[in-house]
Amino acid sequence: VAVDVELSPVEKALQVIAALRTLGFRAAKPAAPAAPPPPPAAEDDWVIFPEEGDRPTYFWNRRSLHSSWLPPAGLGPPAWHGYLDLASGRPYFRCA
Repeated sequence: VAVDVELSPVEKALQVIAALRTLGFRAAKPAAPAAPPPPPAAEDDWVIFPEEGDRPTYFWNRRSLHSSWLPPAGLGPPAWHGYLDLASGRPYFRCA
């Protein structure tokens, strides 16, 4: 493959790429970046907010900030319980 030395570096690169394509070479597609897996949640990371009034029980992970209406798979009784102080409207937590 002959490359003209009088060309600009960009034109030279384009000639080399064209020559490689005629030989069957193709650019590799970049792999999609994989999202890092969430850290494993320890049982003591989960807080249960018990049913209160018309609000059903829900679960919240203090580390990942994930919340769920369903108990997480493999979760035993959560170590922490969350409650709402009706006087101040602020949540508080109690270790079971």
